[in-house]
This record gives sequence, C-alpha cells and structure tokens, in this order.
Amino acid sequence: MPQEIPGGLTQVPGFLVGHASDYKNITGCTVVLCPSGTLGSIDIRGSAAGTRQIDALLSYHIVNEVQAVLLAGGSAFGLDAAGGVMEFLEEQGRGFDVSITKVPTVPTAVIFDLALGNCRVRPDKAMGYTACVQADGEPVAEGSIGVGTGASVGKLFGINQAMKGGVGSVCLSGPGGLLVAPGSSQRLWRRARLFLPVRLSPALVSPPTAVSSPTLPPPSAIRVLSANHILTQTPLWGLSPLTPA
Repeated sequence: MPQEIPGGLTQVPGFLVGHASDYKNITGCTVVLCPSGTLGSIDIRGSAAGTRQIDALLSYHIVNEVQAVLLAGGSAFGLDAAGGVMEFLEEQGRGFDVSITKVPTVPTAVIFDLALGNCRVRPDKAMGYTACVQADGEPVAEGSIGVGTGASVGKLFGINQAMKGGVGSVCLSGPGGLLVAPGSSQRLWRRARLFLPVRLSPALVSPPTAVSSPTLPPPSAIRVLSANHILTQTPLWGLSPLTPA
C-alpha cells in the first residue's frame, strides 16, 4: 500500500517547484524544474486541452529528455509563459543540443481562469521566468498560488455557480524505493478541517496561509506526475499499480 510522504512533488529528489502569482488580476503559473535525464510522457483527456511542446513527449520524438513542465492560467494566451521558462533554462545551458545553442523542452498545459479576474492580463514570458527564479525544493505551497490563483471547478452552469479550486501535490512511496508525486490544478481544496464549496468571488483569492490537504482531483484537472524510477513512456494514466519498468 503506497504511503504518503509530506511535502509533495519536491520530495522526489532533484525536482524543484516555483510559483508566480498575480493576485490583482487573479492568474498565475507554476513550473516544475526537472533533474537531468527526466523522461516525459503524456495522456490528454477532454475536449478543450490547451498545450505546448506536448509532441516532444511522444515515444518516437527525437527529444528524450524534459527540462521543465509548466502549468499556467490564461487559457491559450497563458502558453506564452513557457517562453520565460525556456529563456531561464537556456541561460543554464539546459536543453536539446543543436550545436549553436540548447533548446529546452518545456511541455506546457493551461487552465481557463479568464472569467474570474482581469481577462486582459494573462501569464506571460516574464511571469514564467519569475516562477523559475522562485523554484526550490521546499514543500510545495498549495491552494490559490501559481496556476491555482484563478483555478475554479464546477463551471458547467457558468462561473457564478463555480467553486474555488487551486494547485496541489502529494508524494507517495511504493515498492523498491519508488517515489511517485502527482501534482494538479483546478481541484477542490480542504484547509485543515474547512471545506470550501463556496461561490466564487475575487475576494476569495488570496495567498495561501498553510499547506493544504487535497481531495481527489476532478476529471477537469491538469496533472504532473514525477517519479524517481524510469517507469515507461506509454501514457502515464495507465500505470496502475505503479511499478518500475
């Protein structure tokens, strides 16, 4: 039976997480900086995904290493934030070597948060770079921070009927020293013993005051999964139970 390890995704050695948040306009982004040799894979579900550089995660692609993963608000506009992550990594000399420079691989996915804050302000290149500068190996801050700043759930009947979501992470230990750490955004949140099934308003969006304990993510969540073993490059959704390849 997997055991939870406090601290979230950063408990897998080498992975760093950074947030950049705009609490005035209610949007943000979260970056996961990966250690050298990180292998990526992808499973896309739903009819409205917004992504960038996802093709680099396919098994037949020439690129076989991921330097970072970015989750951003701003819907498709927020994909611009990946440029800042690429700039940061290029400065570090990380990426696919094309002889004249190194081109980082930064798979990116976005959430829809345009209806909650200022829809004219979205995560951009500067915000993506800031998230990288903020990245560290400390326990992952959760809730309304980074990509979770404008996250919401339950929008089937419109934003006025939605509930506040956020970003979160958990780390599980498995057989043979395996560590698996999923992280996601747009999930329901529980802070201590307080559930938040509340109607959305900008006043509810504020910096987190404590690490939260997440409930299970809804199907609309976007997720990042890190591990300290090479598993397989088949779709990660199908890895159950999680065992080393």
